[in-house]
Amino acid sequence: MRLNDDAAIEWLEANSCDLCVLDRGRIEALMRIRLRCPDMPIVMVGELQPEHAGLAAAVPDDRELVETVARHTTQLLNRVAEGHSAELIALPVPGPEIPSQLLQPTYQNRLRVIGRQMDLHRLASLHLVEVPGGFVVRALSRASGDPRTLVFPDRDFPRLVAQAIASRGQRRRMRLGTPLLPTGYEDFLRALGRRLDLLHAASVTITELDDAIQVEGTKEIADADGKRRVPFRELLAVEDIGVLLGEAFRHRSFNAPTELDGS
Repeated sequence: MRLNDDAAIEWLEANSCDLCVLDRGRIEALMRIRLRCPDMPIVMVGELQPEHAGLAAAVPDDRELVETVARHTTQLLNRVAEGHSAELIALPVPGPEIPSQLLQPTYQNRLRVIGRQMDLHRLASLHLVEVPGGFVVRALSRASGDPRTLVFPDRDFPRLVAQAIASRGQRRRMRLGTPLLPTGYEDFLRALGRRLDLLHAASVTITELDDAIQVEGTKEIADADGKRRVPFRELLAVEDIGVLLGEAFRHRSFNAPTELDGS
């Protein structure tokens, strides 16, 4: 089946698919599809590095496309013949025990969930981009140094919160600090998310550099002409991050701890 970008997205929202093939330059379509089908193999024509984009393969030209698609199709058919199916991760459905404030789609809550996954899976070198419908995160494995691409659709956010609460007591919370982030990614992204909420941010990109973290995006302001969006950019050095974390810790000390704090 051959569809253009928008039609393909609409079709994937109502149907399942075992393999997707994208033409050259469809980066936006790639991110939109990855948000909806994070585990589906995608083959793309172009020079993009597969491991940097969550691709099953990237072929330089159309001549290699047929061979690559045939190979992946054969692998899929063999798995079906052997009785295998794609691995499913069972995420608990949010229940009434989850505090309502944790389910609000604020930057603080959503970035906190992402930071928790970064700590849990021992990832580093964060590069986070907000896209329509969620976030795309690129990072490196601390164990192997291999690049990873993670997708966090907003529609899955309540389930990730429920998963975090359900896992309380099952394992110690990972706090693998770095020279920039001494208490880990969850604490930092939670604190940064709170600042973004106070800033009335509308979109954000976060890039971890060697000696600082760059935060940029757009924010909403109100003036005589009404509400409008303007760009912002901030470079957080070690001292700035320390101040940000200190402010967040002091704020939490005056508020009741949440369910996630106990894990």
